[in-house]
Amino acid sequence: IGGSSFSLFVYSVVAAQTCGNIVLVKLDDEGNVEWEREYGTSAVEGLEDFLPTGNGRYAVLGATNISPNGDFRDTLLMEVDGGGLVE
Repeated sequence: IGGSSFSLFVYSVVAAQTCGNIVLVKLDDEGNVEWEREYGTSAVEGLEDFLPTGNGRYAVLGATNISPNGDFRDTLLMEVDGGGLVE
């Protein structure tokens, strides 16, 4: 996703077979990593969509399998600022 001052590369990573999190990486104009943030719980999270909100922040939509019996997915929605901090 391109921006006027930086780009964000978004991907979902699985650290182990039983645990996955959402990871955001901020790149500068030359492609160097400025920061990397990981979001998640002990359950498995997956990224569904990532959109700029127009105020320097980004909406992150995903799913989490946090239920005790693991038989359904809950919606994960958060807003992060330009530094990757959850608002």
